[in-house]
Amino acid sequence: YRVAIENYLEPYLNYYVVKDLDEAQAAIRLLNKAQKGKANFFILDAFKDFQSPATLTPSEAKPAVDLIQCDPAHRNLINFLLHHVVVTETDELAKEISDEKLTVLAKSGRYIQRKYTISGGSVGLFEGKKIGRKKNLEVLEKTIQRSQQEEDKLSSRLHQLRDQLSQLKMAKDAGSIQQAQARLNQTIQEIATLRAKRESFENYLAENAFRRKEIEERIEQLSAKNKEIESALGSMSKEVEKAREQISNTDGSFRKVAEELSQASAAYNEKNIAFIRQQNKVSSIQRELSFREKNLDEARATLANAQRLLQQSTDEIASLNDQIEQLQKDLLEMYDLRKSKEGSLSEAEQEFFKARGGVNEIEDKL
Repeated sequence: YRVAIENYLEPYLNYYVVKDLDEAQAAIRLLNKAQKGKANFFILDAFKDFQSPATLTPSEAKPAVDLIQCDPAHRNLINFLLHHVVVTETDELAKEISDEKLTVLAKSGRYIQRKYTISGGSVGLFEGKKIGRKKNLEVLEKTIQRSQQEEDKLSSRLHQLRDQLSQLKMAKDAGSIQQAQARLNQTIQEIATLRAKRESFENYLAENAFRRKEIEERIEQLSAKNKEIESALGSMSKEVEKAREQISNTDGSFRKVAEELSQASAAYNEKNIAFIRQQNKVSSIQRELSFREKNLDEARATLANAQRLLQQSTDEIASLNDQIEQLQKDLLEMYDLRKSKEGSLSEAEQEFFKARGGVNEIEDKL
């Protein structure tokens, strides 16, 4: 399961595990002082009270936390990183993942599946060999110790068998000699196998010791560079102190210049205020002038409109006067016609009354 879990934990493989916040702060200060970039840290004390939430595990998968061997001090950290992770034995993708927080790993390391995402591909030759190296070294040391103990036991057994073989040879017992010889050969083979394993383990330890030596040399080089940086910082601090002394010596002249600058600034501010006031007055006058010009334009437009209306009214009055004169003429003519009509009517009435009187006389005679 090492490949699958290592692929999942790859974003965290460069994290450092520290005991508490003080160690993390000390490491950050060291990185900052040496200008060696940034690093991420897991703080074990922060996981002291961590409890893994309950996770629904599919029947064909195993919880990843149950597959990890670690020191008790790191158990809560492992639970935090893998409490929602399960490992399946097959390379077939799950058709559906109901829990959004659940992550399914293939044992072969070919894919990592979540509810909404999936990642995977080929598995490299060196994958699965990054995590647990320190633990492997401890296991190898214990294995070597056990092998040495077994070798000692087998060596003791070999001596016993050789003694028995010598005794049997002296007793000239052929059957017992063959059996003892067979046991001796088997023991020799086991010893050779154990020696080969021990040599392999010793070579591995030697290689790790060489790497450790290289790391220690690198640490010494970094320490030397840190000392150089500290020395440079010390010299720079001295230069800063000298600069501060020079600044303090020139503080008196600086104050005088500052006072003159303050007076000049005050005078400038007064002139600037007067200028702003004058500018405000000019702006006010310009606004008033613009308002007056606008009113004048409106008055001119109103006057032109009134003159136009007056001309129209004058024309209408002249036309009405002409009509009145014509009506007066017509009225006079009508008056004359009326008088003539009235005269004719009077004559007709007289003739009517005269004729009627004649008719009355004739009626009386009849």
